Amino acid sequence: MASSQDGKHLYVLSSNYDQRFNTGWVSVVDVDAVLERNGDVAATSTPLITRAAGGQVSVLNLGGMLALDSSGEHLLVSHRGQNHLSQTRLSWIDIGDGGGSIACGDADFTGDMTAQEGKTDCDEGHIVRIEEDGGDDTNPDYTTDVEFRENQFENALSIASFDLKSDDGTSRSMMAVGFVSSGYVRLYEIIDGNPVFVETLDAALTGGGQMVYREIAGDQYLLVGGRGIDGDAVAALDLTESLNEDDAVTYAAGLEGLVAASVLGLDASPTGERIYVGSGDPRPGFEGVADVLAVLDGTAILTNEHTSNDLVGESVVRPSLDVVSVEPLLGRPSAVRYVARGPDALGNARDDLVVVSAFDGDALYIFVPTPEGARPVARIELDTRSSDQQGVGQGPFSIEVLEREGRILLFVANFFEHSLSVFDLSAASPSDFWQVAKVQNETIDTTDIRR
Repeated sequence: MASSQDGKHLYVLSSNYDQRFNTGWVSVVDVDAVLERNGDVAATSTPLITRAAGGQVSVLNLGGMLALDSSGEHLLVSHRGQNHLSQTRLSWIDIGDGGGSIACGDADFTGDMTAQEGKTDCDEGHIVRIEEDGGDDTNPDYTTDVEFRENQFENALSIASFDLKSDDGTSRSMMAVGFVSSGYVRLYEIIDGNPVFVETLDAALTGGGQMVYREIAGDQYLLVGGRGIDGDAVAALDLTESLNEDDAVTYAAGLEGLVAASVLGLDASPTGERIYVGSGDPRPGFEGVADVLAVLDGTAILTNEHTSNDLVGESVVRPSLDVVSVEPLLGRPSAVRYVARGPDALGNARDDLVVVSAFDGDALYIFVPTPEGARPVARIELDTRSSDQQGVGQGPFSIEVLEREGRILLFVANFFEHSLSVFDLSAASPSDFWQVAKVQNETIDTTDIRR
């Protein structure tokens, strides 16, 4: 999920993971229509903007994640898998009508496209094709000496959007794409409203499941969480140095005793001083690996301990990445989101929050950041287990937080029942929250949805 810059609209990616339909799709949710529900948690599709009004586009199956570019006028969507030409695809979606409508080019275009691509609402100019050798149709003149192994770009997943600042005060609108199959990160610059491939950087991890951009002590980093970990779990990729050097400048660390786990959710405080990692085994129901929220120290330190080969023996300033604390979870984490909350309208101070979704546990955890790590304050259970039907749906998978009309809203995408649970986190007390609405398309059969 991703929200518009003014908080009026939410963009939701449906992956069609079980292949029940011809395509996946991206839908637009009217946040003001959600607020009008005002605590009515009966499932409704009213806040969904209709396809006829531009509120839905069909995209390729197996969608991974989506992110808004810094202009707020486009969405980049990742997709798992490859076509028969061994190409990995991304979708580029245009946003119009004040954020309320989306388009993927000419929906009737059927030119130089595969059969699956032709079923979508995208034309050729809105599908980015990544070749196995690292080539990219957004920048056909790009060349590299790196020899990429087969399938390293097969499963595009994580996306991060940020402005890359230069010493002269200018900035470049950038988007980064990570892959489950490798630790490579591909950078795109948004030029004249279109993504243009810039560079591939190696985060020195096994897979790149999650990413977040932060400035730490004046330096710009892409924090990357690995998957299938057998050593280092989290890397801080120095963007400025990496783009100025022949090789990526990366600092990595493990999770001290949790080395068999994968990073399944990742976020950081606004300053990057604390990094919050949802860690567990990506295999459903696998026992022997703890499901936890690990808190890492992101403050800058001077050290000669790092993983960039070109800097061995040199002292560098880098994020610490030491483990501060570990909090247990009941259920495999699927997303982590830091919620920065300032004073309320009356000037009352409010704690910031860290929200973690537990996919297998059908629950949502709320923590308060502390100097010692994170303090658990609440657990939101499955809605069907509560007497008032308030709670999350089956398989909470993704989290998005936005502010609208002075309210802090938490949207939770529930995988198995194709729904959104919406909560208000505006109250001064971190444990004082309430459910605003449940958004669900009533036309989709969810009677046999669970495992």
